[in-house]
Amino acid sequence: GRKIPITTLREKIRLAQGQVERFLSVKVSRQIVEESRDMQRGEYFQWGYLRMTYPVKKVTDITGFISTTKQIEFPMSWISTTVTNQEELQYRTIHIVPAGSDTTNTNSVVFVGITPNAGLMGVQNIPNYWRVEYCTGFSKVPAELRDVIGKLAAIQVLSILGNILLGPGVTSSSLSLDGLSQSVSSTKSGSTHAYSAMVKQYSDEVKATLIEMKDWYKGFTLMSM
Repeated sequence: GRKIPITTLREKIRLAQGQVERFLSVKVSRQIVEESRDMQRGEYFQWGYLRMTYPVKKVTDITGFISTTKQIEFPMSWISTTVTNQEELQYRTIHIVPAGSDTTNTNSVVFVGITPNAGLMGVQNIPNYWRVEYCTGFSKVPAELRDVIGKLAAIQVLSILGNILLGPGVTSSSLSLDGLSQSVSSTKSGSTHAYSAMVKQYSDEVKATLIEMKDWYKGFTLMSM
């Protein structure tokens, strides 16, 4: 006869949100993320292509490091990202394109030492060279994301309710008083509970929806060896 605490419901929603974020590689709420990426010299000289983990709304900082030593820092006017009014279409890529009044002849680009990467010009890959800070997430969470998160949370809550309905291990109950009787039966068994049908329906819907959403949000990842 007791209610499920609101803290339990919130925890189930947080768990469902985390599952969806990991599966689709997105962040639901707007936030700042910091990542490190290797420098691929070929990509760097072809407009500084960098692929990030999450969709990039706006870059706030991009700096080159060798170990803990800063090598180069770019002005934000050089950073090129996707421009779209549909947040779910944001790309996960960043390009460095010299433009505007911020050129290498001004103090906008900060170099450390005589030249950046001195002594490493023949190296094609520098591990964890780029330190990127960028904004990701949604200002308004898309309806399909809210729907999937809600269903995943509901599956967990309905499982709890289904297991405690009529008491653990009880599939039916009856009450008799002064010649009057009442009986209640459920569909509970060793492998099901009162809300099994609804849980299965939600599970099937979530599975199908996530497969479609993965192609839309995450896209295809190509690698060459």
